[in-house]
Amino acid sequence: MKRRPGGRWRQLAHGERGAVSVYFIIITAGIFLFHAVMIDYARLAAMNHKLESAARVGVRSVMSAYDDQLYARYGLFARGGTPSDDIFKASLAGSLGDAGDELFHLLDLQLGEAHVNSAGAIGYHPIFRSQVMEEMKYKAPIDFTIEMVNRFRPMSGALQEATATVDLLEQLQKLYESRERVLADALGLQRTMAQQAKDSDLPELIPHGQSPSAAMKPSTAAGVAAGHGEYVGWIESDRLREEGELPQHTGQIARYRSAARLTASGLSKAGRETAARHETLSRQATAKIAQAAAINEQMRTIVKQSRSAPPPSGYGELPSDASGGATQGGTDELKAIRDKVDELLLEPQWFNAFENDVRRQLSAAQAISGAAAEFQAAVSSALGSTAQSSRLNGAFADLENTYADYHRKYVMPGSVIQDRVLELQQMGADEERKQQKKEAEAKLGDAKRMLSRISGLQQTEEQIAAFERLEALYASNKAANEAASGAAEAAQSGTAALGDDPTGEAKRSLIGTGGIFGGLGSMLEGVPERLYLNEYAVDRFVSFNPQRLLEAVQGGATELAADALEVNQQELEYILYGFHAPTANVAAAFGEIFALRLSIRTMEGLVKNSKLGHPLVVLGAAVIHGLVTATADMLKLVLDGKTELSDMLKVDVYYVDYLRLFLLMHGSTAQKMSRMIALIEYSTGYRLLAMDAAVTAEATGSVKLWFLPGAMRMLSAGRILEGKVVGGRYETTKKIGWSY
Repeated sequence: MKRRPGGRWRQLAHGERGAVSVYFIIITAGIFLFHAVMIDYARLAAMNHKLESAARVGVRSVMSAYDDQLYARYGLFARGGTPSDDIFKASLAGSLGDAGDELFHLLDLQLGEAHVNSAGAIGYHPIFRSQVMEEMKYKAPIDFTIEMVNRFRPMSGALQEATATVDLLEQLQKLYESRERVLADALGLQRTMAQQAKDSDLPELIPHGQSPSAAMKPSTAAGVAAGHGEYVGWIESDRLREEGELPQHTGQIARYRSAARLTASGLSKAGRETAARHETLSRQATAKIAQAAAINEQMRTIVKQSRSAPPPSGYGELPSDASGGATQGGTDELKAIRDKVDELLLEPQWFNAFENDVRRQLSAAQAISGAAAEFQAAVSSALGSTAQSSRLNGAFADLENTYADYHRKYVMPGSVIQDRVLELQQMGADEERKQQKKEAEAKLGDAKRMLSRISGLQQTEEQIAAFERLEALYASNKAANEAASGAAEAAQSGTAALGDDPTGEAKRSLIGTGGIFGGLGSMLEGVPERLYLNEYAVDRFVSFNPQRLLEAVQGGATELAADALEVNQQELEYILYGFHAPTANVAAAFGEIFALRLSIRTMEGLVKNSKLGHPLVVLGAAVIHGLVTATADMLKLVLDGKTELSDMLKVDVYYVDYLRLFLLMHGSTAQKMSRMIALIEYSTGYRLLAMDAAVTAEATGSVKLWFLPGAMRMLSAGRILEGKVVGGRYETTKKIGWSY
């Protein structure tokens, strides 16, 4: 029927009826196409989900097969046991198995290629570090804070003051000793001046200090002066002789004249030479005094700077109590020692007085030279005139008195020089400090011999070979990680041997202890990965038993039990120092423990001897106390495996606690991880670079398309589908990653 324009309906012709059918056919075909595509798309989405789920289950199954020994001993997860591909394929087969007797298979999913790839071995540092962090992130901070920080916290204030005190006194001591050596040189030049005057011809020609009979010889000034009256008498006697009578005293007069002239000339020459030598030596002595004054001003500058300098680094990062303040135990005594250092300084007037002494000695020598010249002139006059006896006698008396005054002041007893020597000795407590230095050097020698006995323990060929194998494992892991990261590790850490200066060793140990306290303080502000790695090492690796060194420390046998120096008996020490020798790591540990004990005991020594007065005497006594008690601590450590922290804080510190402290200071995290991995590989025989801790799995599946493969191919080409159409099947691959 079709409606006419006027509103009436008419019957359709036979040819017009087909258009309606075609229209409905087109509509129906579109609907069918849409539903066909949606049905296959839904099937493909379901297939993707099922394959992905199966792949996830499979990769988890693969990772569930971890190595039991590695986990039980080291808390680490890595693949072990059945091959990964076998587990993965079996799991996929179980998850994607056929539908059995079902008449209708909505998803006839067929499994294609399936395999597992390594995504990271536990031997690589990022993965190893990640597992250690997970293992220790809750345990390490609590254990470390409770066990270590609280033990050492109360010591920080006193040790900080001790470090500042020893640092200041050690600097001043070096300059003080240098100043004293220069002043001693100046005094030595004064003595040389006096000795030259004594060794000159003056004492013999005047004479001085000789018997009366020797003094009256004609060859002396005294003899010339005393004999002048007789000389005048000879002249008068010959002048008043009878006419025709021969002179009776010609020979005597000639001999007197000759002796007088020679004596006067010799005195004048000796006086000039003595004055000239004094002038040269006095310039040298004055220069030495000026040098000593300059050193004294350096000391004054150091003292001034010390009073405005910041406190030694490290200790302030770990407050002595929970409120952040510093304990007063011992700090007041230590500050009082530093307040006394002004006693080591000399005022400028002191050096001026010393220079004046030297100048007065030169003036005294010049006065002798002048008196000798005057005596020579008086002799010339007296020989030419019989009326010059009084002048000659006066010139001799002046010469004799001038030399006697010089001799008394500078030769015997040499009061001027001797008083200066005594003043310096009393001011510097020289004898006491010399005795202290000698004793301290002896005690330091005892400590060095004790430590050398440890480093000199006998090593077997098997032990040496074991460390060589360990070194090869370390080098292999180090090289692999450097290649992976593109960065080289830092140089191997170690410890310095003891030197020969007791005070210098005390200072170095205190500064090193500041680094330990700084590391402890940093743990309170944030918990870095270093702490996790350190505590993991303490928790999982074996440390040396110090009691096995008893005989060696006591000076007895140098041989230990056969297994004492094996790798597996000193794992923690190796992680700390990284030496590839049986005794080196243990010796380094004991050397550092001694240094720490020396710093603590030196601080005690400063407090206990703070009343001795002279700051350098206090320092010397403190160093001796530190060396003696630190050596005793080492013996106690090998006897009991622990020491008291301090006489001021009686807390037990065990051998492994010392190692935990040193781990804060030594070695990069990369070094420590490579050493840990090398130890694990040495002990287990595993190759951690070949043990997966992360994998990726790939599974390929396909499903038959029911309707329009061409349409699906178009969707795949447009990247609407994840997979691709191959023939009449849709195929896709799922890639899943997983790690411990």
